[in-house]
Amino acid sequence: MKFRLADQGDIDFFIEDYLDRYGSDETLAEKYAIACTKLHRSILLYSDDKIIGAITWSVKEGTKSGLVEIFQMTIPNKENRGKGYGATMLKECLEDIENYYIERSFVLRRVFIVIDEENLAGRNVYKNYSFDIIAEINSHLKPQRKSLIYAKNY
Repeated sequence: MKFRLADQGDIDFFIEDYLDRYGSDETLAEKYAIACTKLHRSILLYSDDKIIGAITWSVKEGTKSGLVEIFQMTIPNKENRGKGYGATMLKECLEDIENYYIERSFVLRRVFIVIDEENLAGRNVYKNYSFDIIAEINSHLKPQRKSLIYAKNY
């Protein structure tokens, strides 16, 4: 397994992922792909030139704020789930975030993500990396369901 930063050549991966997860709006899928490859920082886990998964993060409120949101994590192929790839990607992501802040001489204060309450696998991955629930929001990601904000403080 190897990691690399996503680039323009990965736009189709993110478009397909968006369409599989969120619906058939191709315009939004393209915007999502551009955000993941140009605006935010996406880390790809791959093997034999095939992408296994991706995790994307972004600086919130400017680098000086020390606040980072993990924008998304995906492992599109269900056969690859339950193998520890989510934890592997999160570890790499956190190292990337920490190095990003060190290289720019800014203090990292908090990394957070919003997760659907029913996403037990995702919740466990973040919990195992010292993320704690800091807030609950009703009908945020999905109607009639609770979303949880997990955060790791530095």
